[in-house]
Amino acid sequence: MKQSLFLIFLLCSMGSMAQAGAKLTKVKALVIKPRSLTSYASFVGHLAPKERVPISSEVEGIIEKANFDLGQRVTEGQVLVRFETSKSALAHKLNRANYKLAFAEYKREKELYKQGLSAKSQVETLKTKMEVNRYQMELSRLDLAKSTVKSPIDGVVSKKKVEQGEYKARGKLLLELISMKWVKAEINLPERDIRFAKVGKEVMVSLDAIPGQTYEGVISMVSREANTQNRSFAIEVEISNPQFELLPGMLARVRMTTYDLSRQVVIPRYAVLQDEKGSYVYLVNKGHSLKRPVRLGISQGSEVQIKEGVAFEDHLIIVGQELIAHNEEIEVVQTRDQIAQQ
Repeated sequence: MKQSLFLIFLLCSMGSMAQAGAKLTKVKALVIKPRSLTSYASFVGHLAPKERVPISSEVEGIIEKANFDLGQRVTEGQVLVRFETSKSALAHKLNRANYKLAFAEYKREKELYKQGLSAKSQVETLKTKMEVNRYQMELSRLDLAKSTVKSPIDGVVSKKKVEQGEYKARGKLLLELISMKWVKAEINLPERDIRFAKVGKEVMVSLDAIPGQTYEGVISMVSREANTQNRSFAIEVEISNPQFELLPGMLARVRMTTYDLSRQVVIPRYAVLQDEKGSYVYLVNKGHSLKRPVRLGISQGSEVQIKEGVAFEDHLIIVGQELIAHNEEIEVVQTRDQIAQQ
């Protein structure tokens, strides 16, 4: 009997010693804080002038002056082309003289009518003649004015189709100007991304030709019809260009926000484990591990959004989670706060 009691005591002592000697799994924990979640998409296109202004001749004749060059910057109101005006000037003088003569005849006939010395039909005839001569005088004045071609905008000469001394018929292209104070990036968006493009939305633009520099742009146009060949939608982004350093044809890369969420639970991807039931993490719960199923959301780099299963201020195990099981007693050797992003 005494020997049996001794054996029982010995076994209990050995069990207590083994339990006391067992080592707890050491883990590190992260205190979950609100984080922002922002995603961007990049698209490639090219720059184009915001406005193209073709200038054609409104009169015909010999070019007397065309002293501008291709690529030259011009200002609004600057004289670009002048037609030889000797013939049109003489035509205007002739029409003006005819008008004065017709006016005098009408005035004289009107006085005679008041005295009963002329018929009303004669007065009306001379009045019509006077008005026709006035219209001819005005037309010749306009032709004389249109013989001098001025720039309608501040811009750059992109096409020059005229030389001094040549003859130009009415309606022929003389030159083309492009507005450069603003340029636009022309981009084609895949149909899956068109929902993110809204008129007035701000984007960032970078250029391969100007490395290290970014420019603010605003979406000014969003097409509502897809290109049937590649299922893309055209958009335009306006960019301020006060120094004229952004040139049409340059390759443009547009970076656009696709979503921007605040106060989200975002954790390191390596903290998420998988089993046959799905994704889960381990939390610290009164010195023990707590297995918690989670529902994943948007992935961004090395982090992932948690839509369900983890809350702010939870202590998430981020080191040692592969070595533990549910409700296991653990030793937390380090706890740090996650960097908050509002």
